[in-house]
Amino acid sequence: MHLPMDAVACKVIGLYLTTLGLTHFCSSQCVDTRHLNFQRKENSSIGDGHAFKILSNADIWLCMELCYKYTLCRSVDWDRDKTTCRLNVRSATDNPSLLVTKQRNIHVDREHFPEIVAGDCLHHSCNNVSICIRGNCVPTLQDKTCGPLPAVPHAEGTLPFGPFPVGHTHNYTSCSIGYMPSGDPYTSCQDDGKWSDMTFEYKGYLINGKFLFTWYVHSQ
Repeated sequence: MHLPMDAVACKVIGLYLTTLGLTHFCSSQCVDTRHLNFQRKENSSIGDGHAFKILSNADIWLCMELCYKYTLCRSVDWDRDKTTCRLNVRSATDNPSLLVTKQRNIHVDREHFPEIVAGDCLHHSCNNVSICIRGNCVPTLQDKTCGPLPAVPHAEGTLPFGPFPVGHTHNYTSCSIGYMPSGDPYTSCQDDGKWSDMTFEYKGYLINGKFLFTWYVHSQ
């Protein structure tokens, strides 16, 4: 399978990155990406709860390029139909159990990005609150935080109040007696100060093959 980027798309993405003060890997000379092979997981995702930044109207190359600039970013999930991508704080390489089937999505771990997308930031050593711009580390996330965690019915224990740094991930694994989690119970602090979208259920124990209670939770 090829994921082409034509000259027009290349220039458009280059202009977009320029507005952010960044340099696109093909801004000076567009590259025929159809012949760049890299390891990826088709129809796969690690779920919405691990994203610290979401981009709209982006292709997979922009996804990988921006991810490379953040030390915090460990993988990307790209939705073909919505042309959106999620920069994730976790990867399937480090956490293979997180990978789930999601049609029309592509998951790529940082270790498998083509080096060409890194540009001047290939060997950068920025910390987690900085982004690499033209080889320099710029602290863009140091003053950004998220407030209290979203409340979830039947979650057990007292939730820490915060504030939480960008990239902080919480796992709602503990629930009240008589309930168990079902779905993807993760949420991460995003760079816009909001918690990433999470959708899952707390279900009551099975009795005679049926669930006694079901709570469906959608929080953002």
